[in-house]
Amino acid sequence: MKVANYTDIPANVLGIAGAKGVGVRLLIGPEDGAPNFVMMLLELAPGGHTPDHSHEWEEEIFVKSGQGVIKAAGGEKPIRAGDVLFFESNESHQFMNTGAEPLEFICLIPRRS
Repeated sequence: MKVANYTDIPANVLGIAGAKGVGVRLLIGPEDGAPNFVMMLLELAPGGHTPDHSHEWEEEIFVKSGQGVIKAAGGEKPIRAGDVLFFESNESHQFMNTGAEPLEFICLIPRRS
């Protein structure tokens, strides 16, 4: 069992092309013995964004705080604290923080080998 406060888990800068002002906290992962899923908290600074991307796995998101926009195949949609999002495999998406406060969301994805 793991019990931890997310603030005690260090945030790392998402250092991939197209990302701006994105921190990632690996909340639960392989080193915790999780065989099937990875849980991350992404923190986008005001004006920050993820790259436009897609992947072979589905993705579930819970918006913890802040506000922003999600760009996907269906266009742009506003998101805010309390929203939940689901992306199917290979569905292109990009998160953008449009607010004055950090945009924080929890991301759950399958563990890749």
